Amino acid sequence: MHQFEIGYPFGQFDIAGVPASLSTAGIAMLASAGLATLIMTQAMKPKALVPGRFQLVAETFYGFVHNMVQTTTGQEGVKKFFPFVFSLFIFIFAANMIGMFPYFFTATSHLVVTATLALAVFFTVIVIGIAKNGTKFFSLFFPSGVPWPMYFLLTPIEIISFFSRPLSHAVRLWANIFAGHVLSRFSRASSR
Repeated sequence: MHQFEIGYPFGQFDIAGVPASLSTAGIAMLASAGLATLIMTQAMKPKALVPGRFQLVAETFYGFVHNMVQTTTGQEGVKKFFPFVFSLFIFIFAANMIGMFPYFFTATSHLVVTATLALAVFFTVIVIGIAKNGTKFFSLFFPSGVPWPMYFLLTPIEIISFFSRPLSHAVRLWANIFAGHVLSRFSRASSR
């Protein structure tokens, strides 16, 4: 499964004694960010009444993510969180589309990439939750209306559930991409 190997670094250089060479994974992430930027800049150029291909794709992405964020956070949340969620969405989409081409590398096929994205969302939720609600944020772990003896059972479950969510998000994206590549590899091998 050579497409899942990080590969040798391109050039050997350090920054303050820390290796900073680009590998295939780094190049794939830069390509994903570049593709996402290209799609969005090409989509915003014409601003035609009858949209072209790029504009139609961008408007579809925009509408999908906007509706999802609005349903989850309300109209006020769209103003605050839409750019972050849309950036994640378009980056993951671009990374996965690049991986659809033979001999190209899929950045999301590595757990470290998906875990980093999931942790970014997780820490954003924690920071904003504490900033907005203060210590009331921790009432999330103590469901209201429950008899007090049940807190000994429910509070650990809520804490485990909350802290396992980033792992769950990271593993789900990684496993989907990894499994797709493994299955396509074996189906090509068996058809020969």
